[in-house]
Amino acid sequence: VGADGAKSSVRKFLNPRFRCRKYISIQQWFYDKNPKPFYSCIFDSKNTDCYSWSISKDGYFIFGGAYPVKNGKEAFSDQKKKLSEKGFVFGEPVKTEACLVLRPQNAFQFYIGKENAFLIGEAAGLISPSSLEGISSAIISGMALAEAFKKEKNILKTYKKKTRKLRRKLVMKNLKVPFMYNKFIRFFVMKSGLLTVEVDENI
Repeated sequence: VGADGAKSSVRKFLNPRFRCRKYISIQQWFYDKNPKPFYSCIFDSKNTDCYSWSISKDGYFIFGGAYPVKNGKEAFSDQKKKLSEKGFVFGEPVKTEACLVLRPQNAFQFYIGKENAFLIGEAAGLISPSSLEGISSAIISGMALAEAFKKEKNILKTYKKKTRKLRRKLVMKNLKVPFMYNKFIRFFVMKSGLLTVEVDENI
């Protein structure tokens, strides 16, 4: 069973021709010196066709993003510089994390294994193409494979069947992408106030 993430060596051995969009995800932790804790989602097409984020958590300010593999570090630094000019307070990083992430576009970019070798989670390409969230898919696919192992025969067939709903859900998430990443569509969605959450300034 391969559970070795986006850069899966198990997947590479099983299917050397596997292709899927790849990004370098970089995240840094800082001591939070911003006036108020906040969460943000940043779309800057000059640095990435994906997105960046910030989170205030337990006294830390965490900033990260998914960038093209080529020149990803430069894009990350440029994004920080732009946000500093807009009032984000970074300081010296406490720690830096980085990993490769996948972003599937269609059902052909999932690969769950062959014969008696299986892949779960992001190793199988099971990750949300809109948010890049992958832990839930890893848990669901891991449980599905555990259930499939209870069968003495046709484990792969059973595993495919048990992950069909998950794979369909992830493919459907591509329908959300234009509403999130196209700035004109996103503007009208934001303007509409659809599914907005009221913020209590007194908290």
